[in-house]
Amino acid sequence: MRSRGIFIFTLVAAVAISGIGPVASAAEPELTFATFLSDTKLPDLPSGTTKSDAIRILTSQGAREASGSGSKSKHPEKSELPFTKGSADLAGDSTPNTFQTCQARPEGNADMYGQVINRQTFCRHGYAEVMAWRGDIPLGTLSYRETHIATAVNGNREALIGVKLDDFKPGGIWSNNSMVEITLATKSEQDASPGTPTACKAIGATNPFGGTLSQWKAKSEIGWSIVSDSAFGVGDEKLVDCHWQVEHRALVASPFFHGDWTGKMARPAQDIRFDSTNYLPQREGAVFSRAIPYLEYSRTDPRVKGVAEHIYTAFTNPAATLPAKTDGTPKVIPGNISGNPPSLITRLYPGANPIAQQAYNDNRAVVASVCATIPHNPGEECDEFPFASTWEGAAMNDQKNFSVRYVHGVENGNAGGDLSAWYGSSRVIHNEKFGVDIIP
Repeated sequence: MRSRGIFIFTLVAAVAISGIGPVASAAEPELTFATFLSDTKLPDLPSGTTKSDAIRILTSQGAREASGSGSKSKHPEKSELPFTKGSADLAGDSTPNTFQTCQARPEGNADMYGQVINRQTFCRHGYAEVMAWRGDIPLGTLSYRETHIATAVNGNREALIGVKLDDFKPGGIWSNNSMVEITLATKSEQDASPGTPTACKAIGATNPFGGTLSQWKAKSEIGWSIVSDSAFGVGDEKLVDCHWQVEHRALVASPFFHGDWTGKMARPAQDIRFDSTNYLPQREGAVFSRAIPYLEYSRTDPRVKGVAEHIYTAFTNPAATLPAKTDGTPKVIPGNISGNPPSLITRLYPGANPIAQQAYNDNRAVVASVCATIPHNPGEECDEFPFASTWEGAAMNDQKNFSVRYVHGVENGNAGGDLSAWYGSSRVIHNEKFGVDIIP
């Protein structure tokens, strides 16, 4: 079933009819609008469809209420959202995130939230349709497609936002002279004062940006940057959690009606996290924080094959791993993002504070003591999972829910290097949750 949204706006001013009848009196029905947001273009409704019938038809096909100018103030918990691959996969995905490639992604309009492709890339597309009535008499329809693309920058506290409006179809009191205006709205809990964006704000293009349908057809694309000042950040990493949203509204332009703007309409807000972190290769950066990061190792990649096989066994047959448990309880090793249910582990950066350094040292010490009892071949090194650089490492639980195994030293080194590089490319910071996925 396709995911659609509907939000109804009512204007309180009476509208006069010019040239086709007597001037409207205060007793005449008001001009009203209903705005529908859809993943795909909405079908044409039968001529003369009343407002109540239009709403009934669309909701019967799975429509759901969309958010208005304020959007939904509460965002879904990350655990309720689909897991999304971390930025390490960018090296294997050379497809640029353009309006055209975004529109070709089925996941980009799979629901109202769009697709967080990875920690640096976002895509969303769908249709908006505004219908106008006087009372229950239909007066016209305006539909168009909206496409949102975004890139979080690894190197600056900045995100690049692009919006494209096209495929316009006006009818009735809507014409090519009708206006459509869009605004890039930002909000953060770290803002200095409510209603005034300071911790993260849009810069660059005119904001709001408006034009007639004819002007939009000639110039359908617009872009902004969202930037964040570290002075408003919190904690050692100067974190700013920013909510951004593309709001749009339409204005009737007709020789017979002088309407008003519709209320603002928008798909749900998206999240960007800005940080300044001195232990990552790029000190400053941004990520789409709804993407839960995870690292992939392949069992057929000769560079890391032994480590991938070790973690695969830890996930699928933990009872076969060392050290053995002696208390009779099943061994459960965390971190499998593809598990049922998925589980996560937590980054531990030893330089964060003395407690973190001691925890890291303890993880290493426990692994060394267990590995000292296991026979191995020359050139092999002892690999552990969960990693020593996590709060779930060997010393962090007393129930032996970890695994050690000797693997080829080169493969172990490659896997450790990949983990370190991935921490940087995905901007995984101290105390942040992440997962691991073992692929064929």
